[in-house]
Amino acid sequence: MGNSHGHRSRAFSRQSTSSEQSNTTIPYRSQSVRVTACRLPSSNSSTDSEPNNNQPINGKSNSVSSADHDVLQVAQRCVAPIKQRKEAVQQSWSVLLSLSGDITQIGLGIYQKIFEAAPDLRAVFSVPEHVHDLQSYPDFHRSGKLFVSVIDLCVRSIHSLDSDMGPILVMYGRRHFHRQEQGFRIQYLPLFENCMIEYIVENLPDEEKTNEAVIGWNNLIKYICGKLAEGFQLERMRNAHIRRKSVL
Repeated sequence: MGNSHGHRSRAFSRQSTSSEQSNTTIPYRSQSVRVTACRLPSSNSSTDSEPNNNQPINGKSNSVSSADHDVLQVAQRCVAPIKQRKEAVQQSWSVLLSLSGDITQIGLGIYQKIFEAAPDLRAVFSVPEHVHDLQSYPDFHRSGKLFVSVIDLCVRSIHSLDSDMGPILVMYGRRHFHRQEQGFRIQYLPLFENCMIEYIVENLPDEEKTNEAVIGWNNLIKYICGKLAEGFQLERMRNAHIRRKSVL
């Protein structure tokens, strides 16, 4: 019995020691796995690895600098055509002015197109129905000159268009809201846009009708009409707000 009890005690002691050993090795192995997992991303053989910003990769600059370089190249490729289009607009406008001889003639030519496409707009601008040639109607010459003066200012300020001309165009749009009593509608703006682009492009010499010039003029006229529409809508909302306040 005594020996048997001694054997059981020694066996229990060995089992307890073995259990304690296993309890210490399991956390160690778990920790070892975690450490190994943390080290995996630093491997240079995987596309999932994080780049070392201080070390060149495959003889090239690190990926961050390479990405920045790519972004700069893309930006330069985008900016270059924009600059060329703006310069083409200014060049072609200078040619058109010299051919026309007078800025008023361009305005009258654009309005002529507009009235031919939408005869009901004559009443909005107080042009009698019997007037078919605006050149022979001096009372409208001032309107033609003012109209093209806005285009001329936009061309001159094309490199700082938003800051120089944006607020002015919005103000003109606000004014046109109050011409609704004469029959003006915001739905006419696309017509103005198309007639402006058509007249300018049609009257440019062939050597000035480059892709850069045509795209540039489309962008500029769309910008102008977009700002006019913005001003029109702002004035509409302002008046609606005033009416609501007066009712309360």
